[in-house]
Amino acid sequence: YKTILYVKHCFRGLTFPQGRDIEPEERVETLRLPLLQFLMQEVYTPKSVRRRVAGGGGTSDGGSDGGGTTAEIKGARGRNYPYLWILIMVDAKATLDVLSIALDAEETTLSS
Repeated sequence: YKTILYVKHCFRGLTFPQGRDIEPEERVETLRLPLLQFLMQEVYTPKSVRRRVAGGGGTSDGGSDGGGTTAEIKGARGRNYPYLWILIMVDAKATLDVLSIALDAEETTLSS
């Protein structure tokens, strides 16, 4: 549940858990879109795969360079929109309230 509160604070431009304004104000504007994009990722990407893809090595589909097999992703991580799904499973109403805060902000645009 703390994750939902943390995301809510971020979208409101507040530090967590103190609730002070995030400084500088420009950081608030650059924080909302990446956080929304993260929550709206359609598939789970393990950290090791993200690192290889960013570094130019490996494959983006989770495959292995060494000819090994790819482990099957199970549970909530295997669903579409896994990060959002997990938050909805914790508290659907609070998660939707947080998304409404993010999407109702005047400076929020969904184009990158």
